[in-house]
Amino acid sequence: MIVVGALQTPAYALFVSHKHPEGNLYFNAYSNPKVGQSWGTFTTEKHLEDGPRDGGEDEEPEAPFRSASKVSKYGDQWKTVLVARLRFKPDAVEPTLK
Repeated sequence: MIVVGALQTPAYALFVSHKHPEGNLYFNAYSNPKVGQSWGTFTTEKHLEDGPRDGGEDEEPEAPFRSASKVSKYGDQWKTVLVARLRFKPDAVEPTLK
């Protein structure tokens, strides 16, 4: 199922990745955030290399893991954000159902 919607909120955190390895992604909300600074941060349970891996002579190197995140500032104005979860198999045009 593809989930898409809009949300109006004073606080949001977004994470997007490509070639994300198996594992968990965590969001750590600060217990005492400061006005004008992010109210949390994303972390993963594994160290993620940022570069192609050497697959040997017969294999092409894998594309590197890429990610980006955006966390709103504590005390910022309310904003509307798009909420979506799409997952694509390699070289696929349509997203998967899971």
